[in-house]
Amino acid sequence: MSKEMISFLGLIAMIMMWGVMNQRVTEDSERRMANLTIRVTIEANFPNVSRLEKDRLFEEYRQKFLEGK
Repeated sequence: MSKEMISFLGLIAMIMMWGVMNQRVTEDSERRMANLTIRVTIEANFPNVSRLEKDRLFEEYRQKFLEGK
């Protein structure tokens, strides 16, 4: 293989890896935003509930969100 072909294939591989990493970052950001939204919603709707109960509600709503996705 020529140097140009190896360089070209290396460039293609780097672009593909960048795409995969970009997708992971996007999915991670979406997950964090969903978690934050659920936490804020629970805090707003259940202000007088214990932290333990809020954590239980968070896990319940997070599971529902993940199933619906």
